[in-house]
Amino acid sequence: MEPDLHSGDELACLFIRNKSFLQWGKTHVMDTAQGVVVKRIFEANNNILCRSVNRDAYPDFSIPKEEVYHIALVVGLVRRL
Repeated sequence: MEPDLHSGDELACLFIRNKSFLQWGKTHVMDTAQGVVVKRIFEANNNILCRSVNRDAYPDFSIPKEEVYHIALVVGLVRRL
């Protein structure tokens, strides 16, 4: 099941201290040199491949692993109705 994220959602996150515990294919929040991103992530050699749920509107892109300062796994969300 993919998380369906909307503007204004509050995300519950679990900070990842050891990058060997990343859950590839899951949605993560990353603090990077280019800003904060929320994407499904995949390993791509020395990069992290970032993929949106809506791939038609937002193409994949890569971020060098050394440009990722903090990373957290999205474990839940709160949405106001």
